[in-house]
Amino acid sequence: MADGAINLRMLGSDRSAGTYDVVARIEALDHEAAGNDGSIDLIVAAQNAAGTDVSVQPGLYNVQVFLPNGRILQQACEVETGATVPMTFLTPSGDAAGFSLQAALGSASPLDLLTSAIGARTTAATQAPRVTATRTPPKAPRKPQGATPKTERSRSDAARMKRGGNAVGSSRAKANPTVRPRAVSQPPRAFANSGPPAAIGVPEMCLTGPGAFEGQSSWTRLAAGPRSWNGQKEAWTQPHPMNSRDQASIWRLAPDIAGEVPGNGRVWALVRTRSSTEAVSLPAPWRCAQSLRLSPIDLLVDATLGGRAASSVAVNDAGLDGLLSYLDSGRLTSLRPLVSQLERSGLIERTIDEKASNPLGACAAAYVGLAIFDPYEQERWDSWLPNIMNRFPWLPDGGIVHARRIMLRPKNSDESVEALSALKRSYNAGVPYYSAGVQLMRDMLGLFAEEHPEAAEMLAAVAPIAARCDPKQMFTVLRFPEAKS
Repeated sequence: MADGAINLRMLGSDRSAGTYDVVARIEALDHEAAGNDGSIDLIVAAQNAAGTDVSVQPGLYNVQVFLPNGRILQQACEVETGATVPMTFLTPSGDAAGFSLQAALGSASPLDLLTSAIGARTTAATQAPRVTATRTPPKAPRKPQGATPKTERSRSDAARMKRGGNAVGSSRAKANPTVRPRAVSQPPRAFANSGPPAAIGVPEMCLTGPGAFEGQSSWTRLAAGPRSWNGQKEAWTQPHPMNSRDQASIWRLAPDIAGEVPGNGRVWALVRTRSSTEAVSLPAPWRCAQSLRLSPIDLLVDATLGGRAASSVAVNDAGLDGLLSYLDSGRLTSLRPLVSQLERSGLIERTIDEKASNPLGACAAAYVGLAIFDPYEQERWDSWLPNIMNRFPWLPDGGIVHARRIMLRPKNSDESVEALSALKRSYNAGVPYYSAGVQLMRDMLGLFAEEHPEAAEMLAAVAPIAARCDPKQMFTVLRFPEAKS
């Protein structure tokens, strides 16, 4: 039995309660404290005020916390017999490029979210972000006699890590915030002019009618750009933002913005800033597994960001917040130290299994699972992926995850035909909801294009969309920079 413990807490930069769960690794720095492989991986729950206690043998330890934006926070400590060492990590203010709307959703207020985004932008402009934060151990450290701790492991090594710790995903029970009705502040319209928006630089946003960019034609209609979007017959609306300042705006869109039944018609947000127009995929309807309520959709636009999408989207789902926060920043490799935890908690398997209530959430879990699990290992949920494609033909991502599973874990040579068929179904369903789906579709079609003319034709339509898609966004955001005169 262990004779000591480490108490881990994750707080915000102002020492308030953290807003999202994080991945942590505890590694022994001496052979006396080392267990089977000298490391423990776990989840540090954000809303656990008492912290997370981890039992360890007396000795020297290095603790790393992996944040969704790729940063690694680091502290060292020495644990004595019968003692519990408190270790508190503070979330850095961050930089604008690393700000995650999904990770910041611990604040239900749109104003708080807008303030956090602007604060991150200001910090980045005045201060270079630190990659690590280190604290000296309470006693002079003894010379390590074991191997130097590694910051990364292969997936085969990770599969042998110790089990234990908390379940993946947020443990906080956030109340579903009240959402204002979708008020229309201006008559329905498209973006009829090509000039700059408001002189003060405040972003503009309008919502398309259901089906405006849906099905196979969405590839060419979206790729044609903003000028071709004028004169649409669909009723496009322009809601007021909840808050705006400093060239940034945030909208909290009603949960039923695309209806309550999935597949009734896809709604996109069209965003204009001084420098670009963006088409934003809205993940609606999104039904939370725990509460069975539809989640509102938060849309944040920061017009000061250059060279990347200004728009970002998040959903308010307490059961998946932790996983979605990592997926949001395009850093799925940050989850690899957590393979044993994901297996133990069953979060990915459970979310895919509950596809009937939230097919969009099932696809998010599948993208993460396919990215971090060993391709040579068979998972129980592998056989469930075709069901997403077959039961939800309107969802492009369903066919993509099925095809990706085949490419990673082929059972026989004939499955390549099945993978191409799944990609064709995805193509016919339209542009994927997730940016990971856009990138994977382009890459997989590229493997078939030389021998299959049909794949080459699809690739010709997918490539322009993939080129405009911001891979660091969780949901698909297509960027069309304004032409300079």
